Amino acid sequence: MRGLSPDRPGGGAARRWQGRRPQAILLKAGPLTEHESDVMRRHTVHGAEAIAEQLADHPDTDLREMAIEIALTHHERWDGRGYPHGRKGTDIPPPGGSSRWPTCMMR
Repeated sequence: MRGLSPDRPGGGAARRWQGRRPQAILLKAGPLTEHESDVMRRHTVHGAEAIAEQLADHPDTDLREMAIEIALTHHERWDGRGYPHGRKGTDIPPPGGSSRWPTCMMR
């Protein structure tokens, strides 16, 4: 997304967001601890906050809201076992739910 480049003016939010997922956790070979899992699960909220900050003045409010919604809900699951809010079925907004599908299919 154009507005989140750390090299662009105002790109500090992207740098701050990237720093919220520590490399030690991202590169860990074994299973994550409960604390590490919690840190990783928060990336949806941090990403949504970064997008909101970067696109605050974007003229297309529908696009901005959809981008925030995708960031926030792309790990929600139809059965309610996703995160960050454990939304289930039709409570998952279509943009967020459909953005998860390609990731699931690649496993």
